[in-house]
Amino acid sequence: MVSEKIIITNEYGIHARTAAVLAAECKKYFSEIRILVDDRSVNPKNVMELMNGKITFGKEIMIVCDGVDEKNALKQTIDLIKEF
Repeated sequence: MVSEKIIITNEYGIHARTAAVLAAECKKYFSEIRILVDDRSVNPKNVMELMNGKITFGKEIMIVCDGVDEKNALKQTIDLIKEF
């Protein structure tokens, strides 16, 4: 299992368009991926969970990946979120 904390820098947070892009990317990995925000755990492979996750500007989130491709899944997920 690997994890890393990041801060959401997109002024709109994770919204409909970014949620769709993020979910599509995360679905490419075999590993389980979770985003921990406040007291919630969000499955980034699910667009509705991402949109309901209240992942807003300035939030510190932790991305946790566990599985055969966990390191690549973590790196790519973080890179994509930072791109938004």
